[in-house]
Amino acid sequence: MKLEAKEIRDAIAEGIESLLRRMIDLNDQRNEDPRPEYLTTAAVAFALGDYVKKKSLHGLLRIRCEELTKHLWYKATIKWLFKKFPYLPRPTPNSDFRNGNVDISLFEVQGFERPFAVIENKGILKFGQ
Repeated sequence: MKLEAKEIRDAIAEGIESLLRRMIDLNDQRNEDPRPEYLTTAAVAFALGDYVKKKSLHGLLRIRCEELTKHLWYKATIKWLFKKFPYLPRPTPNSDFRNGNVDISLFEVQGFERPFAVIENKGILKFGQ
């Protein structure tokens, strides 16, 4: 599976644009930032879901919202770690890592899920050229 960063960036931008249109519908204000933050996260996640559908990536690309950071770290490193050091004891995802969640994470699926992108949403994202 080959994904271009620009395609993912464009899908994120579409989510932000759709949120802005919806916020005008909800509160009749153009320059008001959407609150709470999860509205932006949901709009971006839906746009990425549309991207997966458009590119026929079902089963190859998985989108998760509000994934625990420690679970994300575990999935990102566990396969590599145990190939390199097969004698290590197997940790659990409940190990002590940073508390909190990642807003949106993208996973490549090839047997194991492998995270390859993390999107942290802080208010409204703005994209230029």
